[in-house]
Amino acid sequence: MPKLVNSLPKYRRHKASGQAIVTLCGKDFYLGPYGSKVSNVEYDRLTAEWLTNGRRLPATEEVSNTIDDLLAAFWQHAERYYLELDGNTTKELDSYRQAMKPLRRLYGDTAVESFGPLRLKTVRNEFVEIGKARGHPRAF
Repeated sequence: MPKLVNSLPKYRRHKASGQAIVTLCGKDFYLGPYGSKVSNVEYDRLTAEWLTNGRRLPATEEVSNTIDDLLAAFWQHAERYYLELDGNTTKELDSYRQAMKPLRRLYGDTAVESFGPLRLKTVRNEFVEIGKARGHPRAF
């Protein structure tokens, strides 16, 4: 017969970082500086949620990025990367701007994880319909 355990997980000190740590369901949670009020409050909160959920970790709500988020991050990169020696932007940047318009209009609020081949084909067909299909590689 298995041993029943009713004790709480230990509040410990992580030697390498000096952080307070607790392990719940095999996962380590860093709580803040060891011995601080913040780490004690965080320990109490985590263990209370864990106990309330039947000694299981509560389901986490993962925030997924949208296509708009992805395009905004790419645009920040592109503005720094696609520059002429004199500091002006290259024509490549304008091509990207034009290519992003139908994608944002059709799927801007869509989660990146749910964007697959079918949706890519839809964007491609939109390019053809508006007369923006490429005439040769790397040109819009």
